[in-house]
Amino acid sequence: MKLEAESPEEYVNKLPDDWRRDQLLAVREKMLAHKAVKEEIEHGMLMYRIGMTRLFHVGVQKAYVSVYAGCIEKVDPEKKLLEDFSVGKSCIRISRAIDLEDTGLPQFIAAAVAKARRGEDVGC
Repeated sequence: MKLEAESPEEYVNKLPDDWRRDQLLAVREKMLAHKAVKEEIEHGMLMYRIGMTRLFHVGVQKAYVSVYAGCIEKVDPEKKLLEDFSVGKSCIRISRAIDLEDTGLPQFIAAAVAKARRGEDVGC
């Protein structure tokens, strides 16, 4: 679901007032914990980048919060950090029942940020 917004703050203010907002805000907090990460709007979603490297797009869907993460296998080749999620080639789907604190998502985000800061490719 695309939300038309000019800024991340406007995007957050337009989020539905339900569990998806809570999950997205939790993901946003984990992204912004990394000082090198810049937050913008792109394609009707929140976008996180380091320099010119786009790392993540985050948005709400009808049944989940989506985190588009380039090529997941380049960050987590063993697929251990995201075992609690429904995962596609580049999409991490966060459902209502997931407690992000009990998952490897923060470590996945940190690993992607570290790779990008070293200049390593994390995209598809």
